[in-house]
Amino acid sequence: MAFLMIATIVLPNLAGAIFEMVLQSNLDVGFEMFDVVQILFLFSMAYIFEYGYEIQLDSKGKMYGEE
Repeated sequence: MAFLMIATIVLPNLAGAIFEMVLQSNLDVGFEMFDVVQILFLFSMAYIFEYGYEIQLDSKGKMYGEE
């Protein structure tokens, strides 16, 4: 889900940059610092949850009392 959210931030800006090149006009499309912060935050959250999932798989359910 985080990668989908990152794509919704990146793809419109990428498409706008392509249209700027094709139309040769200034549409004022570009990345802002807030977009970069959002992407880094989403990427780090995805990494944390993926790491937690891997730890859960490695423990084979021992943390929940299963034998």
